[in-house]
Amino acid sequence: MNLIELNRSLVQLRLSGMAAVLETRLLQAQSENMAPIDLISTLVSDELACRSTRLLERRHKQAQFRDADKRLDNFDFQFNARMNRNLVFELATTNWVGKREDALFLGPPGSGKGHCAQAIGHAVIQQGYRVLYREAHTLLEELADATLDGKRKEFMDLLTTVPLLIIDDLGMRKLPLTAVTLHSNPGITLVCFQSFSGI
Repeated sequence: MNLIELNRSLVQLRLSGMAAVLETRLLQAQSENMAPIDLISTLVSDELACRSTRLLERRHKQAQFRDADKRLDNFDFQFNARMNRNLVFELATTNWVGKREDALFLGPPGSGKGHCAQAIGHAVIQQGYRVLYREAHTLLEELADATLDGKRKEFMDLLTTVPLLIIDDLGMRKLPLTAVTLHSNPGITLVCFQSFSGI
């Protein structure tokens, strides 16, 4: 089997991480007199790294964050001196995810709640969890549409099985007529962990 055929076989076996670096790794093995087991270990490590990267990319895309660049490393804590920096970083460690606890961020519009919620969502994904981000009005529209389409159960299954559901901008926009009317304070970000099992 030549290099082209081997590459094709790796892709067919869904080992594209190995296929992408095969030629480079073979050259490295020759130049460093690498033992066969070391070459195979390196290729397997390359495949695992590639799969991990793709999984993270897929989870970030599936989360559907409003602003993909909202991370903790670019949040200006000086902007809102009342923000509890230690608590935000503690939430980003995801210790509370396994406990199925909830968090509620309260404050006026523009105080950084949405940024922190999305940044925590990104951190949660990095630690291996799935996340779903929705603005409240969008979530209620989707729920109303799913109900009209007879797919409410499937939609609720999605909401109740994701480890982190972030509901942002609760009360910030006028809700559609088909959605449930909520009377709430403007400027609420709700970060939920599988707490909808009773719905």
